[in-house]
Amino acid sequence: MSDFSAKGLNPFERLVIFDFSAKAWNRWAKILCGMSVLFLLIGAVSAVYRWNYLSDAITTQATITDLIEREGKDGDTLYAPVYVFTDQDGQSVKVISSSASYPPPGMVGDQIEVLYDPKNSQHSIQNRFFSVWGLAAITSGLGAFDFIVFGAVAFFTGRHLKKKAAQDGPPAGIGRLQTQQ
Repeated sequence: MSDFSAKGLNPFERLVIFDFSAKAWNRWAKILCGMSVLFLLIGAVSAVYRWNYLSDAITTQATITDLIEREGKDGDTLYAPVYVFTDQDGQSVKVISSSASYPPPGMVGDQIEVLYDPKNSQHSIQNRFFSVWGLAAITSGLGAFDFIVFGAVAFFTGRHLKKKAAQDGPPAGIGRLQTQQ
């Protein structure tokens, strides 16, 4: 017989995975607000990066020459286009897209609009919302939503804790110290 059983104790009785007190909710909400700010910063940096890229980028038409099949996270088949365009110097540039989707952006032989950096023609992206603004939109959106939700939780639990502290009075011993001086 184990020592816990002999004393009538359950060894898992004191195991607390999450404390559901207002103080714990307030602490976690503040931590998650901080992480939300991190997401907002990542989104802002990504947006500034794209904005700078777009200020110099040249828009042109490209022809899809091949579709490369890629397996998505769920086992779905996604298609990454291989496209060719002519840059401002008249050079033919072949690019394998870093993004894959279903349905594909077009069939072999179709024209798509791309943006490319005139200093480095290989640095090109499809001129579609997600290709251009996807990272900034997702991280900023998640950051803003989470900040609002966890900020509200932190605000209301903090308000609850202040009300409770005002009702309970000062902790034992603090009032005595102030009156003896």
